Amino acid sequence: LAAQCFRKMGKFKSAGRLLQRIARFQSKRDDAAQLIAALAWQQLGDQVRAQTVFTEWQSREPSSKLAAACLDVFHGRAATLPKDLAKDDTARILQDWLASR
Repeated sequence: LAAQCFRKMGKFKSAGRLLQRIARFQSKRDDAAQLIAALAWQQLGDQVRAQTVFTEWQSREPSSKLAAACLDVFHGRAATLPKDLAKDDTARILQDWLASR
């Protein structure tokens, strides 16, 4: 959200630096934070790296419904995560942000 605010204010370098920090963040577990990282890579213009986030996640957890749902949101096939998958704080915050876009 802060990166988007920076962009709207014309502070593109600040937005870029923040997006880089977000994209490079290594979550200790696979969760909705992966979607946040992928969206950051996408905004930085690195579609391949953004897609890799999901490829790697799905290779670690092939049956993950959350990974599949995040990928659907990323590709625009869904507007938000299914409510039954928004169980942790990260997913709930992400869900609210997605709903407000």
